[in-house]
Amino acid sequence: MVLNSFYGCTRLTSRLLFPPTYNLLIYLNLDYMASSSFPQMLDTFVSSHSVVPDPGYRYPDVHSIPGSASLEEKQVLVGAMIAWMRKASWFAGTIGQRLKITRVDIVPSPDGNEKRKNASVECEIVVEEDMVNAFGTVHGGCSGFLVDVCSTLPLIVLSDAKWGSGGISQGLNVVFHAPALAGSLLHIKACSVAVGGRSATARCEIWDKKRQLLIASGTNIKSTHNGLQINKL
Repeated sequence: MVLNSFYGCTRLTSRLLFPPTYNLLIYLNLDYMASSSFPQMLDTFVSSHSVVPDPGYRYPDVHSIPGSASLEEKQVLVGAMIAWMRKASWFAGTIGQRLKITRVDIVPSPDGNEKRKNASVECEIVVEEDMVNAFGTVHGGCSGFLVDVCSTLPLIVLSDAKWGSGGISQGLNVVFHAPALAGSLLHIKACSVAVGGRSATARCEIWDKKRQLLIASGTNIKSTHNGLQINKL
């Protein structure tokens, strides 16, 4: 079981509303993260549940992620990614497990309102065979998946009782600008646009990092769960 990168860098909080059948509503206090008993506590939790992540899944080290977001906010984000991507057998699971968070920032609201804040998250992934179509370029469905997942991440950073799980996608609009070939390094930039009590909007851009070329862009309109038991991006 691979736990080394999990230790000391992951936090699953009660704000993340996972399906109750997986019994993932746990809270790991930050004091425990630094304590000598934390690895044993984590081992006990993982081994006693049927939600053990794939052995080969290397979790991000939250301490290595740059950006102005706090360590706690980064821990919540990484915890959500582990919950969503822990099984390669799930839809696009192998792609999700390779998605690397490279930066997390909290930015001021454009209107200057100090009570509001926006979040931005950057990710990277190398295009591999499971992402391309018959022509050897990134499939449009894969771009849509990346836009859906990555545009949800800023909402996780701004998580509260309503948005801690990322909400439910209501409308996903993706525009395709250029092809990306196998082997390309994709740099994905996502940010929150507006976050309300019942709906939220985020946008996302997928860039070919080497060619400095915009591959796809999109917006994601999301709603809260409103009591639904099933988690969906």
